[in-house]
Amino acid sequence: MKSISLIILIGFAFSINVFGMDIDSIASPKLWLEEQSKIGYELLKDKKQFDEAVKVFKSTLDFATIQDYPNQKSNISIGYGIALYKNGDIQNAYKTLNEVLPNIKNSDPKIKAEVNQILGMTLIFKNKFPEGYKFQMEALKFYIDIQDSVGMVGIYYDLGTNFGMQGQFEMALENYEKGIAIAKAIKDNKLLMSGTTAIGGTWASLNNFEKAIEYIDQSMVLAKLLNDEEELAWASVNGGHILGNLKQYNKAQEYLQQAYDLSNKIGNKLLTAYAVEQMSDLYSMQNQLNKALDKLDESNKIFQELGQTNSIKGVAKKYAEIYYKQKKFDKYKEYNDKYLALKDSLFSKELMESMASLKQDFEIHKLERENQIALLTKDQEIARAKYKSRIALTIAGLVAFILLLCLMYSRNKSATEKNDILISKNAEILRQNTFLAESNRDLEKFAYIISHDLKEPLRNINGFTKLLVKKLKQIKADENINEYASFITNGTEQMEGLLNGLLEYSKIGVNKGEKEIINLNELVKQVTDNMKIQLNEKKCTVEISSLPSIACRPSQITQVFQNLIANAIKFSKEDGNKIEIGAEDLEKDYQFYIKDNGIGIDLEYQKDIFVVFKRLHNRGTFSGSGIGLATCKKIVEDHGGRIWVNSTKGKGACFYFNIPKITVAELNLSMKQKENAAVEVV
Repeated sequence: MKSISLIILIGFAFSINVFGMDIDSIASPKLWLEEQSKIGYELLKDKKQFDEAVKVFKSTLDFATIQDYPNQKSNISIGYGIALYKNGDIQNAYKTLNEVLPNIKNSDPKIKAEVNQILGMTLIFKNKFPEGYKFQMEALKFYIDIQDSVGMVGIYYDLGTNFGMQGQFEMALENYEKGIAIAKAIKDNKLLMSGTTAIGGTWASLNNFEKAIEYIDQSMVLAKLLNDEEELAWASVNGGHILGNLKQYNKAQEYLQQAYDLSNKIGNKLLTAYAVEQMSDLYSMQNQLNKALDKLDESNKIFQELGQTNSIKGVAKKYAEIYYKQKKFDKYKEYNDKYLALKDSLFSKELMESMASLKQDFEIHKLERENQIALLTKDQEIARAKYKSRIALTIAGLVAFILLLCLMYSRNKSATEKNDILISKNAEILRQNTFLAESNRDLEKFAYIISHDLKEPLRNINGFTKLLVKKLKQIKADENINEYASFITNGTEQMEGLLNGLLEYSKIGVNKGEKEIINLNELVKQVTDNMKIQLNEKKCTVEISSLPSIACRPSQITQVFQNLIANAIKFSKEDGNKIEIGAEDLEKDYQFYIKDNGIGIDLEYQKDIFVVFKRLHNRGTFSGSGIGLATCKKIVEDHGGRIWVNSTKGKGACFYFNIPKITVAELNLSMKQKENAAVEVV
């Protein structure tokens, strides 16, 4: 089929361009383009023919471009983009479909849905999660509008992939379950099989391998029944990964070899790469490190070719782990740095806020559509009521009166039902909010326990390493050993600093103390007195304006001022820093500021500085854990305020935070109410 289509195209172009024949003398070139497109779409139905489909669409698109058929070109471009995507060429699929996107505004909703869906997935594979999510939600709108159940299942599965690649596995499971529910409703076993495989892989990511293998076994049974080689291969990849973690190495190797053979048979490069990557993991688990590296090289080459950024990140981490086992520390550091650089680029607070905003836009669209349907239904009901009224005018007054009573009863009943639904929804929201609050408290307690318990083994590692260094010095050991030991002690001290910061951060939401009325003039003076050594070392001066008394938890507000002053000291210029501390009396709260003339902060990074572990400089330039400003934010918000920064790079920074005003009487009343609530609970 490939040779026939290419011969037709070449002969066609040659007869026009070389012999100057009139295009109208050829038997309908537009019809020829339509026939070639049909051939391409038929090839897409067979997974073994994806590569062939790409070639057919490419040759057809080239001809449409040369002969300037814009309408046909758009339709062919869509087919070409779909073929590229199914063949694993993510980068060119995105480029092709993104170029055609502006030309399909008036196209069939199903076409717009498919194009948006594929664009969403191409962006997700490039780690552009919010952008991909935007296209996915747009596709979901179209599928819902046209009631395309199969399309909706596909989008929910894609959303699961989006969240899963970000490590948001609970959200991934939620979307996979939505897709499976629709697949069951429409009795589509093929879609059910795909979702079952995805859920199995997600449970494996959550380290629940027993539950994961149950889903994978179900998926493999369905794949064999449906004779679906691609889905059987995906299930085999996941099964091999799970069995390896269950230490069933021989069976895992059989699964992965089956996945590898099937992926090569159907020509799915991405699937091949995943199978080879899992083979590498299997060798690494058995300490066959050279074989593991060979397989990792093979998978990495394919991921690089396909532009799979998230997979490249995972491979970098695995290189680092293998080289660490081989004690090749230079190579370990090289790949660990690559992994960390890619990892830091994947997630940010703005990313999640952007996705939440897009989801809210989708919910608004959905609500508007439901309202339109409700209004249409209401209009129909009103029309029927008018018709009945005209008939009622010809009937006796008694009948009219009865009809009026019936109408009033019907409206009252409808209003009552709507009110009951509203009350039920409000109760559900309250229950979910309570559950969320309890979950947050549990997470804070968990962080507290973990960070506290981890400190003890770190101290042991640090202490015994120092003893070992002392012994080695006595026997004049190799200098490299002393250097390696210093890496250990520096690393444990750094980890202990991070845990201390995390411990303080987690304490903010656990065992809250009572608020007191505190004179901040005395509190801030005590803070600066305690920091005199650091201030003098950095040639910093502090000017404190008159400060008010506020209702607060003294230890926490002390920590806020201490962290912000320490931040100003740390980022001083070489000739010192002038730090100004003051407050402004607003209507409902006090606004405090800590201002300096240090190195300042770029505008694009000012939102990031309050995120836990977010650092704008590497540790070699400035020390710190990346928790201090996040702790300030949590304390201020815990007091009912907010914190922000204004800064210009090179001209210093000014941190502001608000604390609500609370009088002594209000504070006493609040304490009394808490005591009464505690008595009622008892």
